Amino acid sequence: MLTKENGFELNIHWPFRVNRQYVFVFIALFALLLVIYANSFQGVWIFDDKPNILENENIQINSLDFKSLKQALHDENGNLNRPLAYFSFGINHYFGGLDVFGFHLVNFIIHYLTAIFLFLFIFKTLHLPNLKDNHATNAYNIALLSAVFWAISPMHVTAVTYIVQRMASMAGLFYIMSMYFYLLGRTEPMRGRQIWFFAVTLFCAVLSFASKQNAIMLPVSIVLYDLLLIQGVNKSFTKRNLVIAGLPLIFLALLLFWRLDFSAILGSYEGRSFTLTERLLTQPRIIFFYISQLLYPLESQLTLLHDISVSKGLFSPITTILSILGIAGAIAFAFTRSAKYPLLAFAILFFFINHAIEGSFIPLELIYDHRNYIPSFFFFVPIAIFIIHVLSYFSSRKIIQIAIVILLAVVWIGQGHTVFKRNGIFADPLTFWIDNALKAPGLSRVHTNLGTAYKQHGSYEKAYGHYLIAEKLGTYNNIHNQAMNLYNLGGYYLYVGARPEIAHTYFEKSLRIFPDYWQSWHYLILSKIIMGRVGEAEALALKMKNKFPQNDYFKYVLGLCYLKQNKLEECKELSHLSIKQTSQPQVFFNLLGAVYFYEHDYTKALKYWNMFLLNEPKNREILLGLTEIYHRMGMKDQRNRTVETMLCLKENKTWNEYIAEAAKNNASNPYIVNMSKLLPTISDSIRDMAH
Repeated sequence: MLTKENGFELNIHWPFRVNRQYVFVFIALFALLLVIYANSFQGVWIFDDKPNILENENIQINSLDFKSLKQALHDENGNLNRPLAYFSFGINHYFGGLDVFGFHLVNFIIHYLTAIFLFLFIFKTLHLPNLKDNHATNAYNIALLSAVFWAISPMHVTAVTYIVQRMASMAGLFYIMSMYFYLLGRTEPMRGRQIWFFAVTLFCAVLSFASKQNAIMLPVSIVLYDLLLIQGVNKSFTKRNLVIAGLPLIFLALLLFWRLDFSAILGSYEGRSFTLTERLLTQPRIIFFYISQLLYPLESQLTLLHDISVSKGLFSPITTILSILGIAGAIAFAFTRSAKYPLLAFAILFFFINHAIEGSFIPLELIYDHRNYIPSFFFFVPIAIFIIHVLSYFSSRKIIQIAIVILLAVVWIGQGHTVFKRNGIFADPLTFWIDNALKAPGLSRVHTNLGTAYKQHGSYEKAYGHYLIAEKLGTYNNIHNQAMNLYNLGGYYLYVGARPEIAHTYFEKSLRIFPDYWQSWHYLILSKIIMGRVGEAEALALKMKNKFPQNDYFKYVLGLCYLKQNKLEECKELSHLSIKQTSQPQVFFNLLGAVYFYEHDYTKALKYWNMFLLNEPKNREILLGLTEIYHRMGMKDQRNRTVETMLCLKENKTWNEYIAEAAKNNASNPYIVNMSKLLPTISDSIRDMAH
């Protein structure tokens, strides 16, 4: 049996020089996390996964040559922003494409390794000279309890199951590794090994920062750790370490002034629903919300987008000043009692220090659960110490000990169940956003995303309803999200409501709010084409093509404008050039197929439309176009096979309904579907197949 008395010995033969207590922790943590995160591996792409991974061509590499690996370091805008995280996405894509399983597997491994290094770090910390008298005896149990509490916290689900937040978890892994190797270096007597440990410390610190920028607080954390727990607080503490303690702060301040454009930061608040002052006043309340969820995680309050009121002043609401005083009191306690309670003081200060970046003046979203991944590393250490002390205190009262262990098991089972339940919500975007809407019904952004999820499921009227709710609420967190919702409303009227003039109005309104929202420019051009204002559409498409030279959508709509105005040579020239410059040439295959169709060059039309079908084999407009070409060329066998394909795709629809649905988009499609010509052709084909 595994007990405290036998040191949790496993009765197995282990060929490596590793303490068997460690083996128990490695296996137990893996088994525990695998059970509660077992259903996370089917989680689909959610929210920011789309721009950062699905639409980021830089990470979609298919070889491991230098050029591809260098490309994978960049975000969707081509910037070196969190390069290591993007690089890991690129490696995932190389081995498994966009299959979510591989991405989730890596996220799970990162979380598991972070829990392991957290255990090792806490365990070795409790053996430091300044702590071992009080904690060395129970170091193993305290470290294990702390690591388990942290690893199974429901607050970390978004850092593990939400794929793109590998940025947070990867930064956390290298953050704790850096601190662990620093501790090994500080306690290593041999000079050579000490240098090696410090070199690894620096390397891990760089990797952490390359995963996410909030790791910039790592030097401050290490200095604080050294001063409080390694050197120890005494009467000459302040005087002796004033310079040392100030160095990382000075370095951080210089780095911030060098890297940050403060005028741009202040300007970014113009597009936000809150001011800089309001953000600073609201963050203390959010910190206490985080603390409450770490201590007592309520599933009803765990979600991606939280609806939290903004503090308008110190007393509006009253919890603003109370939260500020609470944080000030906790920090004051940590400083004044650091000599007597150094470990508790470090845990308190570490939590607030590592919330300083994302909880300060930078115009980020107000609240996200994954921001607690690093700050909560030592949150559970005082709790674990308290539990062990209570168990020791009642060492002669076995009933009480058993009751405490049962209570602890119930808490862990409850947290594990909450984690498992939260993971299940990631299995479908519709389920995910319905859950978020139930927990934050007053957020416009939630209803916008729920509407998009309904649209993806083909429930266009429900989608439209939630877009309207979002517009009516008007609780957007920034102008970009408001412009996006107006764009979605316009899209509904353009393609579902068949009211391009109303759609045109929505797109114009979207662009007045946020002129750089290129999607609205794209749909504005399409609405002009559908309304028959092709000349205006061409002029605007040309302007947008020059403004966004890498954007294929504007090249395509410009080519469509040429086609609609019978400028076939211009359309061919643009399409051929665009095919050479893009990794997604299929839309230009469609244009070229239509151009050659109208020029009666059916051989080339077949070539390009068949190339298009390789990516969209169910596209009904192209299938109908091929049917017409095969019929004109007398290629009955190919015509019949194409009709047979459509026979399977149309399901219970009549041929009139199937062709009519395709003809709805004639105004915006390159090929004009002609029912009067296609129905007799299809009838001939069906008669041939019947014989």
